Amino acid sequence: MNFLADTNVLLWVLLNDSTLSNNAREVLGRDDSTTYVSVVSLWEITVKHSIGKLKLPGPASEWLIPAVEQSNIEILPLAPQHATGVSGLAWHHRDPFDRLIIVQAQMEKMTVLTRDRHFHLYGVDVIDA
Repeated sequence: MNFLADTNVLLWVLLNDSTLSNNAREVLGRDDSTTYVSVVSLWEITVKHSIGKLKLPGPASEWLIPAVEQSNIEILPLAPQHATGVSGLAWHHRDPFDRLIIVQAQMEKMTVLTRDRHFHLYGVDVIDA
């Protein structure tokens, strides 16, 4: 089974934050599945860090990718059909980063690890993180 970690989950993993649920920790530790993070999450983290809305242990350009690589989480690229697939989404969620992650989860048939309640409205499988 493949899982897609939402941006908040990725940050909790990378920063070893106790906010991450035991349920999510169990999923992340499974040997029979792969957990991905969207490249969209990397973009979101970098944008929020650059405008001062997010503190990181170092510059996003130097810290983020190595931290993800060490976390045993794979990076899911953004395909053209993901980008254009957003046009078919209802407007339950207005955040452009999350809308792209939702489309990726739908198209790639992934279960999303998130605390965001809006994801359920799009028919994607969700595990509360």
